[in-house]
Amino acid sequence: MRDFFGGRSQTLERALQEARIQATDEIKERALALQADAVVGLNDEFAMPAGKGAMVVVLVTGTAVRLR
Repeated sequence: MRDFFGGRSQTLERALQEARIQATDEIKERALALQADAVVGLNDEFAMPAGKGAMVVVLVTGTAVRLR
């Protein structure tokens, strides 16, 4: 009922959390491919474009670094 009438949507929260985890995993894989030791300055951005269907866009950015 809460999803329909407003308030916090557990369905949306789960979708955003899952999307963020997937995007973060991908940035880790890309950093490993560059032989980086870490990713710093991670930033998460979320968007829900208007249109048909439920779509969540997640952008995770960061800088891959090598430690000395």
